Amino acid sequence: MTQMTGLGGSSERGRRWRGGAARRARAALALTAAAALTGAGCGTSHSARHDAVLLDPIVASRLNGPFYMGDRVGLGTWWIQVVGMSDPYQATGAPSGPAAQPGARLIRVDLHVGNQGSSAADLPAGSYLLRDDRGTDDPVDGSGAALPALPSRFGPGASANGSLVFSVVTSAQPSAVVFRPPGPPTSASRPNEIVVHLIPSLPH
Repeated sequence: MTQMTGLGGSSERGRRWRGGAARRARAALALTAAAALTGAGCGTSHSARHDAVLLDPIVASRLNGPFYMGDRVGLGTWWIQVVGMSDPYQATGAPSGPAAQPGARLIRVDLHVGNQGSSAADLPAGSYLLRDDRGTDDPVDGSGAALPALPSRFGPGASANGSLVFSVVTSAQPSAVVFRPPGPPTSASRPNEIVVHLIPSLPH
């Protein structure tokens, strides 16, 4: 019996150790993400400033992508989260919905966007694109004017929820939201962007 009790105590200590190790690992990953994003915002490294970082959830294997719907992803002083999509989009109470061009349909994307910087910053509508399965990046369509709009200027530490509408050809399928906040690219092969794939975030 004494040996069984000892084994139980050892097992209990092992569980506590593993639990503590898991918490330490999660904390280390969170610090890594925060450090990467801080370096991005402060400009301490020209290349790091343009690396997108997964902020929530913290998943070691996806710290720098790929990113999915539901992920909160940071880039420089900005972060973005794709929270929903309606395909095709039709306004409530409007049987025909906003008018799409012939051969095209409208898609609504719901976003949560924030400014982590210490000063106000502008974010024009051109910062958001919808990429389809042909590799085409479509700009925001004006048909979503009646939707809750995202602001074009964010105060320091401010965030907002809003929706954007995009027009894509009928035969194309949306594959990702591309977020390109103002700022020069590191190089032609390293654009200043976040690509969020339009599938739900994987379990972690």
